[in-house]
Amino acid sequence: MLCTGGRISKFDTIRIRNLEFIENYVRVNPGLPTKTSRSLLFETKAFDDTCSCPVFTLKQYIVSVSKNAGDHFSATKSTLATWIKLICLQSGIQPINSHVIRKMVTSLIFFNGFFLSHAFPKF
Repeated sequence: MLCTGGRISKFDTIRIRNLEFIENYVRVNPGLPTKTSRSLLFETKAFDDTCSCPVFTLKQYIVSVSKNAGDHFSATKSTLATWIKLICLQSGIQPINSHVIRKMVTSLIFFNGFFLSHAFPKF
């Protein structure tokens, strides 16, 4: 899963009031179009296995937070990014970002014998 800043921004637009629980699925309608896209509406169906079910997890999270919530503050984009990285790490997935991809490509090119002097002989 590759979460870019743009995708995290979309997650950031989701609010509890934008969630609609209907029988065995949840409908998410942030309703806030961005400069580059229309408003987003999607539905996620519940899984039979509650251990891996996003709908069940979301319901449990809302119940848990509503019992313990104090002042209502939105999670920041950096908090969401941190949560995504932690979820990936706990799942055994190495989080990948643009820096890792650039480093990998640069190393691959270098170890295969391609140097900048080949591409730019004047430098």
